[in-house]
Amino acid sequence: MVIPRDVRENILGTCLDILPLSNLPWCIIGDFNGLLSSIDKKGTNPHPHYLIQGFRQAMMDCGLEDLPLIGHLFTWIKRNLPNNLVEEWLDRALVTKDWRHLFANCLLSNGVAGKSDHSLITLKLHANLSNLLG
Repeated sequence: MVIPRDVRENILGTCLDILPLSNLPWCIIGDFNGLLSSIDKKGTNPHPHYLIQGFRQAMMDCGLEDLPLIGHLFTWIKRNLPNNLVEEWLDRALVTKDWRHLFANCLLSNGVAGKSDHSLITLKLHANLSNLLG
């Protein structure tokens, strides 16, 4: 399913509305179309700093943190010409602190991109049973 750009850009805004209504642990995985740092992009034209700051602030406002990614750092690639390659880390797993505590041993890995311009990210859960039982 393709989510329109304006909806993707409002996902964290929607989370800000929804997350306070629940005390459950949250994990949100997908293409956020946002970068958290300038090192999240390789290639031409640096990502605007105000967009990086806005994405970081929205995550903080939602109480979400980024899970580390194992494997290739970039999850999206665009090849215009052989010498014009752009790669970005757009696909992420954002979690609440409670979720991270519950699944402290989880692994988020980056696979190989097939026919898509996005690579497959896989989240492997390893629940900490002592955290589940309280």
